[in-house]
Amino acid sequence: MAPVATTTTTLTTAASSVPIKTLQKTDASASSSIPAPLLSSHTLDNEIAAHLTPAIGTQFKESFQLSSILDSPEKIRDLAILVAQRGVCFFRDQDIEPNDQVKLGQALGLAGGKPKHHGLHIHPLPSTFGELGEQIAVIDEKFNKDQYDDEEKSEHASLNWHSDITFEPVPSDFAILKLHTLPPQGGGDTLWASAYAMYDKLSLPMRELLSGLTAMHHAPTFQTAKRENGFLFRGEANTDVARGAEENRGGSLTAVHPVIRTNPVTGWNGVFVNKAFTKKINGLKKDESDFILDYLYRLNESHDLQVRFRWEKNSLAIWDNRTTLHCATNDYHDAPRSGNRVVSVGERPYYDPLGLSRSEALRDAAGQR
Repeated sequence: MAPVATTTTTLTTAASSVPIKTLQKTDASASSSIPAPLLSSHTLDNEIAAHLTPAIGTQFKESFQLSSILDSPEKIRDLAILVAQRGVCFFRDQDIEPNDQVKLGQALGLAGGKPKHHGLHIHPLPSTFGELGEQIAVIDEKFNKDQYDDEEKSEHASLNWHSDITFEPVPSDFAILKLHTLPPQGGGDTLWASAYAMYDKLSLPMRELLSGLTAMHHAPTFQTAKRENGFLFRGEANTDVARGAEENRGGSLTAVHPVIRTNPVTGWNGVFVNKAFTKKINGLKKDESDFILDYLYRLNESHDLQVRFRWEKNSLAIWDNRTTLHCATNDYHDAPRSGNRVVSVGERPYYDPLGLSRSEALRDAAGQR
């Protein structure tokens, strides 16, 4: 493979001046500018209670309130970096209100470097909205029941592993979910898995193969709901606002994304496919695609790259959809379980050939100390 030369320039954003590593490609394609990883100021280190597993998940102290950092750009930036590094962070007994949840979701995305003109996602299903507005999806037992016909629903809970809205051309970077109502008898835990750790498990030849591939993502359950109920998706009519980015319009709910995605905040590579929305790896025969996707999904199910969170009233989770997958546990039947979710729309997914695996990056950092 021909060598790739790099230069460094500076990208100025509203939040900060971020160095940019520019790839001078040796082939006929145009050069592209890829952000260098962000460096933390460690302003939140004293608020961390524990890293829950080596691969993923960080718990904040119960005394910490996210509402206390809403007017602190430096702390929001450090939170964005921490979530991007650890995949998901958990907070107990939060007092943050829905409007401030919206404010924090957008601020995290901007701090992580997303385009300024990208906003928060508007879910395509009209039934997901309550009286809190289009940018806040009400997640409850009805939300889950409306999407899946009981006769078609599999009893394998692991089939619902997903990253949010990968059916959109510009999917999510950060998401925030706060639950205020829980099943009286317990249940409804959520699991997250690290896409970084999935990539770490791949051999070098497999990484090389997958790094040159893209996959088609779609949303068949949403299309079924639309067809059976006769509604239009949000963002489908010409008079509708876009679903967080101008590219996220229309009714197809299909997108093509790289199989290996680089997180711009960390510069680390992760596997970017999921059972719920990934249809097929492009360029491969169906049997080949199914074989590879099945292998990647089996990696997703490895418990050494997962963390499981048991919700309490007013618990809140913030995760990075670029480098995690998650799956709710629907073991509470028709019992109440509800809360408010905000999903930030990030950047178009890309693969950086200079990106590192998480383990490589941490090993290099340890060697520099």
